[in-house]
Amino acid sequence: MTADASPSALRPRICMWSYHWPPEYSGAGLQARRLARALAARGWHVWALTSTGETGPVTETDDEGMRVVRVPRSRARHFKAVAAQTIWRYWRALGRRRRDFDLLHVHSAYLDAALGATLARRWGKACLVKNTLADADLAHWGQGLWGKWQRWAFQSVGAFVGPSREAAGEFAAVGLPRRRVHHIPNGVDTAVFHPATPGERRSLRGKLGLPGEARLVLNLSALTPRKGTDLLVEAMGQVASRHSDVHLALVGPWERDGKPLEGATADWLPALRRRIAALGLEERVHIPGAQSNAPGWLRAADLFAFPAVNEGLPNAVLEAMATGLPMAAAAIAPLEGVAIDGENALLAVP
Repeated sequence: MTADASPSALRPRICMWSYHWPPEYSGAGLQARRLARALAARGWHVWALTSTGETGPVTETDDEGMRVVRVPRSRARHFKAVAAQTIWRYWRALGRRRRDFDLLHVHSAYLDAALGATLARRWGKACLVKNTLADADLAHWGQGLWGKWQRWAFQSVGAFVGPSREAAGEFAAVGLPRRRVHHIPNGVDTAVFHPATPGERRSLRGKLGLPGEARLVLNLSALTPRKGTDLLVEAMGQVASRHSDVHLALVGPWERDGKPLEGATADWLPALRRRIAALGLEERVHIPGAQSNAPGWLRAADLFAFPAVNEGLPNAVLEAMATGLPMAAAAIAPLEGVAIDGENALLAVP
């Protein structure tokens, strides 16, 4: 502990660092916020550090009583310029507030985690890193400038967390001490996500503008190639030819700061809509965009579909299960032990 640290070693002040934070749509951001709020409710002092698409200076906002520091994102076009600007902006924002935390909890294992670990070491703070996306954050470990920096910085991290066994195992696989690696699954608030009561499903569908008698398949995620949205549309084309009462709802955002999400091209969503029209599904595939009432959409559905193949441990899957929905999903390692083929899900090999 440093001279400016909290007097209580049992209740360190926590900076919860997540690149995304509500109201932006992000599973990792939602999970970080839920954890922060749960800790705060138990008497811990927690504040958040995140990014924003807004231009201008670093801002501080209030999220239902929680302090949120928002750092403007780089608008540079090239990766090196983006990385340099991002590092400098976070370094400056966090440095000015380094007396406000004892533990830095980073919800990523990529460059922001390398920077966080470096600064925590420099300032004598504790650091915890969570791997939120399997097969991605540690993919370039030890390779090039950034990978070597990541490998060096992580030597001083006190604990590594993976929400799935696969995500946790990646830390050990690159040679980090197993005693510091922990598998801690994401949690779900079952007071919010729970099965529909009798008659509630029909009522919710009326409020959401959905057909009351249809069998509704729901996908709750960003609309991007990585999430498998296009694969789900193709599957819907096959299902629709056999079952005239099946509808599909694709609920989630497709852009951020006016740009397509996760590497999708500007024409990706228009092309998807054209494909939906070509399959004759314009009246049966619903694309309402990002919605704040995720529990309501889940309770209005009959089946949850999740075709994504590159994940950590998806919040949406856990929330659908808590709602009591049967599920069809890709058979991916992060779902092992959670979604069991033939018991609580139908899993397809990607």
